[in-house]
Amino acid sequence: AKGGWMETRYDPSVTLREARALLFASTGISEASYEQPFTRLRLGALLVPVPNVLGLARATVMHDLHRVVTEFGSGPAGEGALATWELSSGSTRNWLLKLSNLSSLLTGLLYDPRGMYQACAQGLNSRSLDALNLSAGLSQLLDQRVAQLRLSLQSTASPASAAEVRAMFVGLCVAAVMWNLLTLAVVLGPLVLGMLRFATPLL
Repeated sequence: AKGGWMETRYDPSVTLREARALLFASTGISEASYEQPFTRLRLGALLVPVPNVLGLARATVMHDLHRVVTEFGSGPAGEGALATWELSSGSTRNWLLKLSNLSSLLTGLLYDPRGMYQACAQGLNSRSLDALNLSAGLSQLLDQRVAQLRLSLQSTASPASAAEVRAMFVGLCVAAVMWNLLTLAVVLGPLVLGMLRFATPLL
């Protein structure tokens, strides 16, 4: 279904490998991109190439698999919803992807704030693929059915209360604003200082 923050539907009876192939076909990415020396992450308003090290490749693999399982789209609202879901579910320990998710969350708020709130509530009541026992490796995970994985990601804990969802959402929004303001200051700060240095006094 096109539009909104849930843009892609995957047949729950197919394997995660088959669903991911559909994702690759629709987005133009490929499995080879995980092995590239650099990957692009959204940091603030910029897409920045960063070295594909320190567990970033694995985090990116999980990010794409989370997109399949949650069916969040690849547009600005969908990317923001996926970022919000990952942040609220505690899905990644990679700090670079966390910062990128904060940037995507803020962008998503501009498109669909209610959708971001719903994604936060969904993530808070879910487990991520990182929480599963992946000792058998990625290959076995990809051979599982999408429906089976969705059941596995359902949290066994009591559902989060409305107050807990609101607190999480507000906290994430504040963190997203602060992070994006910081990146904006880093980018524009030298430019502003340079302009002030060469400015001609009016008097």
